Amino acid sequence: MTGTRDSSPIRNMSPTDRLQVFPALRNAPAWQVVFENLEHMDFGERGMQNEGQEEKRYHKAILALTTAFWDAHLKGNPCAFKWLNGQGAKSVLTPEDQWEMNRLTQTDSESAADRSGSHAGDLPSKESKRPTQ
Repeated sequence: MTGTRDSSPIRNMSPTDRLQVFPALRNAPAWQVVFENLEHMDFGERGMQNEGQEEKRYHKAILALTTAFWDAHLKGNPCAFKWLNGQGAKSVLTPEDQWEMNRLTQTDSESAADRSGSHAGDLPSKESKRPTQ
């Protein structure tokens, strides 16, 4: 999870430098979101009371994506995997944002369904923006 303006003074890391990690994640399921115009400090909630619509949209998307990720991995929720791998994750992003997944995401989604023994829970509606628990 990063942004097109997500730089760091530590080691002079540029937004482009941050993008080098994802292609190397080949041994486990991985997703990457790159938010258009997001800076590193936008991930925090400092000053949220005065933020504009652009910043609020980041936080809504971050909440939806991270909740789905943790539900998929910690709870083994097959609906969360399906949401991440389908249109659900894309529904919380703008067309300018980038969403990627590696080839192992679909495989892990199928194995999570096998581990759970069922596909309980409905897929989230566009209004909920997150997978059901």
